[in-house]
Amino acid sequence: AMDEMGAALAHELNQPLTALMLYLQAIQRVSAPHFTSSVPPAAIELLQKALHEAERAGNIIQRMRRFVEKRDPVRRLVDVTALIDDAVELTLLGNRPGTKITRELTSNLPAVLVDPVQIQQIVVNLVRNALDAVKEHPAPDVRIYTKQAEGTVVLRVQDNGPGVPEKAVPYLFKAFSTSKGSGLGLGLVISRTIAQNHGGDLTVEPGGNGKGACFSLHLPVPAPAASTLLAG
Repeated sequence: AMDEMGAALAHELNQPLTALMLYLQAIQRVSAPHFTSSVPPAAIELLQKALHEAERAGNIIQRMRRFVEKRDPVRRLVDVTALIDDAVELTLLGNRPGTKITRELTSNLPAVLVDPVQIQQIVVNLVRNALDAVKEHPAPDVRIYTKQAEGTVVLRVQDNGPGVPEKAVPYLFKAFSTSKGSGLGLGLVISRTIAQNHGGDLTVEPGGNGKGACFSLHLPVPAPAASTLLAG
């Protein structure tokens, strides 16, 4: 039901956003002959910024539609950094401002053989959980790291919240268990299942005693021969 609602919302929002971009582009074309005379430079700059933001919103909506549409998994070689950036943009859409999200993404990471939509679901879930964990903190902070280690690419999402309660740790990846006040606790279960189906894993350092939780997504790097074959 949530997927269907998300797809419907993305479809409905896409139409007015497209109309908005067309109107802004029309204003730009009509005003072009007068840019150097009657139109103040500040107004030109604001128009260009409005166009940029409308285009960015349209791109987010398109990614949302791909994210929620039902389809069979399709694995391909993916740039992890670009995937993470897209997932963070989706997560921040509609999120309250003020939370600091620091991205320390290692450059030149090898591509991984994954279904990008499924892995994006994991990243969105981890970042959303981290944002939820720090919402009562006076200085909320979420940090996202990537690195390569022992034939895997590792994504770590660290928050400065209270950590996972000790009694909840054994049940963290079991269905219908959650340390939150609401929800069925399925997000982490599904995320770990997706990771393991890709030959990887999802692990946690629960934190506590003044330290926030840190979740790590491990994805295997394909063998060079497989990467070359798939790239060709």
